[in-house]
Amino acid sequence: AETMRLSSEQAIETAGPDPVARLATFIASTLSPPVLDPVNLSLWATFVTTVRTDAAMAAVHAESYLGYRSEAEKLVEHASASIGRSSLLSP
Repeated sequence: AETMRLSSEQAIETAGPDPVARLATFIASTLSPPVLDPVNLSLWATFVTTVRTDAAMAAVHAESYLGYRSEAEKLVEHASASIGRSSLLSP
């Protein structure tokens, strides 16, 4: 989670002020190395399978996912507003 957070923060900083570019960069950074590589993907898959059966792992997942989701929602809101839409998900 820390690698993903740092990688996306650094990527967003380099994207400049355009909200759509910042959102695109955020998404790309979470789907690219060092976040998404064979080792991390394997670790993530193992971790996610334990979330349903281990309360401590579920708590870690909830905390890390909440941070990711909050950042993504903020970027989507800003990108939507910059193109004159109330949401990127609506026409």
